[in-house]
Amino acid sequence: MRIFGLPFGKQNHLLPFDENPPLKGDNLDYQKFIILASPRTGSSYLVSLLGSHTQTICYGEIIISLKSFSSYYPGYDSERFTAFRDKYPIKFMEKLIFRKYPSNIAAVGFKIFYQQARQGRLKKVWPYLKNLPDLKIIHLKRKNLLKSYLSYRLTKITNVWQIHDASQVTKDIKIQLGYNDCLDYFLRMQKWIDQCNILFKDSRVLEVFYEDLDKDCSKETNRIQKFLNLETETLRSSLKKLNIHPLTETISNYWELKEKFKNTYWVNFFEE
Repeated sequence: MRIFGLPFGKQNHLLPFDENPPLKGDNLDYQKFIILASPRTGSSYLVSLLGSHTQTICYGEIIISLKSFSSYYPGYDSERFTAFRDKYPIKFMEKLIFRKYPSNIAAVGFKIFYQQARQGRLKKVWPYLKNLPDLKIIHLKRKNLLKSYLSYRLTKITNVWQIHDASQVTKDIKIQLGYNDCLDYFLRMQKWIDQCNILFKDSRVLEVFYEDLDKDCSKETNRIQKFLNLETETLRSSLKKLNIHPLTETISNYWELKEKFKNTYWVNFFEE
């Protein structure tokens, strides 16, 4: 038996795979893409929207979790998939992500955060993506990094990252944010954005803002579908906003923070 072309006897820690995965076909003529983002920018929402398209396969954070494989690779051992990915990241991409699919599939992609795949063999993923012919990048950002940071802190407190029921929206939670913590987050996110802009400066990139997606989902998803050369469909997601309260009601020291950021580049984050 061989595993992706490797002798099974020499690689017995890997998942035995007969190269006959679900959704197998002979089609390699589809649009490859990634959703490039940071946490709490609506990336799961966008993944679920694109995943609802009948011609699209959109995986989640395959670099750190293979949970999104469950609907495409039912019953497969995620622990052994993870071992294979960590040891052979490029082969993982070629054999499991950007492989042959049925003829009706027109786009295949996944999401990746700026800070992921930065250590060990997984670092090979970034140059692989940079040099992948015809790859398109959906660069998802959030205009207000303060709201992004607040959302991140709230998930740490509640240990809830996604909800599908509006009744699960966070209620009556107030959190104090430190000035230095906010500033560090703003600078760190801007650094990642700048680095990725340089890395993919020669690639086809579509900039998408969460605020625009939230305000007019149909308009933004139509723009994204056009970018991916897809037939336009009405995309849907069951995901709900985790926090619907304004900053002034959620950040206990909001006015103090706003005063400290008054004469900085980041002051606009405090405008509701």
